[in-house]
Amino acid sequence: PTVVKDTVYYISKQILEADLVVNLPCLRPHARFGFAGALTNMLGVLPGFQKLRQSVRAGDESALSRVLVDLYSRVQPGLTILDLGVEGRTHDRCSVMLSTDGVAVDVLVADRLGIDPSHLPHVREAAEAGLGIGWVEGIRFIDHELDSVFPCDGFGVKYRSPWARQWLANWAEEWIWSRPKIDASLCNECGDCIKYCPTKALRAASGVGVPQVAAQMCIACWRCSAMCPSGAVVPQQSRLARLLIEPERRTCVF
Repeated sequence: PTVVKDTVYYISKQILEADLVVNLPCLRPHARFGFAGALTNMLGVLPGFQKLRQSVRAGDESALSRVLVDLYSRVQPGLTILDLGVEGRTHDRCSVMLSTDGVAVDVLVADRLGIDPSHLPHVREAAEAGLGIGWVEGIRFIDHELDSVFPCDGFGVKYRSPWARQWLANWAEEWIWSRPKIDASLCNECGDCIKYCPTKALRAASGVGVPQVAAQMCIACWRCSAMCPSGAVVPQQSRLARLLIEPERRTCVF
């Protein structure tokens, strides 16, 4: 666990130990900020269902902004490469924006899309925290065709209904879930899954026996499955999750 300003995050260990973190966002519309870029992509450092909990459960833009700034301040990517192709759309050319300053990337994108960067709480708070340049005049960029590759249609529309998002998140988390389960017939009670669980969601009575999973603490990172030497950690899904996934399995072509 990583603590940032009294908030606990479970960030991937590989990211925290990396010599260089490269942030690879793809430009797309965003329901809360108008567009998703470098800062919103930081949710990717959270394994499992933490992304859903942090992004959807945040009551408003300010709450989500604090999460994004916390993650950016902890990880601090050394390079950001923003794909300007816009996720979900086809283009006849590939354009990217590169910078060592992810905050500056979002500021420049906002400016080109007609959005005042100072009106974006996550960008403003990141700049105020000293994580990057937060004003267009302070950014120097080199690209003679930058304006021509920016897609301005479909951006800037925000969906403001935090109550509905929280209700949907609570409902989805209760009925649509996937978490590990210990197969007692395969478990050799070595305790490796307990040892490597980052949230201590796995535990055994009196420290011995087949471990049990504390559902509310599990973030579905599946480290327990990766570390289990006997393959005793198997996936367990809710009935609704199985119904949603099964059609994809039947039509999947390998």
